[in-house]
Formats: sequence, C-alpha cells, structure tokens
Amino acid sequence: MKLALEFRHASWHVPATWDLFRQHGVAVAWTEWRELARVTEVTADFLYLRWLGDRREIAKYDRVQIDREDSFRAWEADLMSALGDVREVYGYFNNHWAGHSPASANDMKRRLGLVAVEAKDRWRQRELF
Repeated sequence: MKLALEFRHASWHVPATWDLFRQHGVAVAWTEWRELARVTEVTADFLYLRWLGDRREIAKYDRVQIDREDSFRAWEADLMSALGDVREVYGYFNNHWAGHSPASANDMKRRLGLVAVEAKDRWRQRELF
C-alpha cells in the first residue's frame, strides 16, 4: 500500500515531518493550494501531486479559464528534478485549478514528454448537449 499525506497548514512543513515520512516511506503530497507554500520534498519512492483552486473563481468546467503558465513552468521544473528519485508519479488536477482538469492534466503530460489522452477519442457516445 502507498500512503501520501497532504497538509493544509504550514506548521507541518518542517524537517522532522520529512524525516519521519522518509523513515516510513510515506509521500508528502505536493500541493498547490491557496496561500500555502509549495512543498517539493521527496519522502518516498513515488510522488503524489494535487493542483487545487478556488471554487469561487469558476462556474462552468468546460474549458481552461485561468492562465497557469507560470505555475506550470515551476511545477515542471520541480518534477523534472525529482524524477530520478522516484519510480512513479501520481497527479490530480481539480477543475477549480484552471477550469478544466483533463486539459490541465494533458498540458502537464505534454510538458513531461508523456502522451496526452483526449477523452473524446476514447468515448464512443456523441455529445449529449
């Protein structure tokens, strides 16, 4: 079983926490959330990332609506520097981060040299609306 923990208070972001996590192979979740500073500690042989956003900024989730280019570049650099230390990377984009989580996930995949998967290419049913 793999275990990752996400902290939403900076008081947990201390060397003692990272040492304990490394000792037990627990990953600290790398999260972009509100004013909390990003954590890029590698504490396990895998990474778990969560890109969250403010649910008040977006009402309809059909397209990217917030420009996250600067954030994408920073995350890409941090991920590329950590890839040699981990075996797997799990990532979760919330629709509130930029407006359309599948598009955000595909953008990050392309940046990392991975194949993007377009949902419409995998769905036999035509659009409902």
